[in-house]
Amino acid sequence: MVIPGILVVPGITMVVGEGEAVPSSPNRRAVEVPTAVYEQLQAEAKRDGRTVAQVAVDLMTDGRDSRQWLSEIRDELHENRIEAERMRRQVGELAALVRGQAAAHHGESSTPTPGGEATRPRRRTAGPAGNSFSK
Repeated sequence: MVIPGILVVPGITMVVGEGEAVPSSPNRRAVEVPTAVYEQLQAEAKRDGRTVAQVAVDLMTDGRDSRQWLSEIRDELHENRIEAERMRRQVGELAALVRGQAAAHHGESSTPTPGGEATRPRRRTAGPAGNSFSK
């Protein structure tokens, strides 16, 4: 019976799995993982027709790439929020400008009230006996 894990023989390191032994090369290093994790890697490797090492490398690379990708997206979202806020302010300024121009066109005061609306001048109408008063 072969026990999955790392077999170290003087001068030779071999990664041992269920019925498989892969010699290590100078550009490889051994990593210990819990048996349950190894069994999951092994099951995925069998399903995909790959080695456990290939599955492990792919998962680690994908995880690293995902973190980088998420970091880039987070940075882009931050920049987009800043740009959206800038645009929101510009739209507000343009809307106030348009309201002011419309008010001026209709002979109304373009002075905004505390609520942001332009005030309308009061109309003078003739009252009894020719007295004028404001409505």
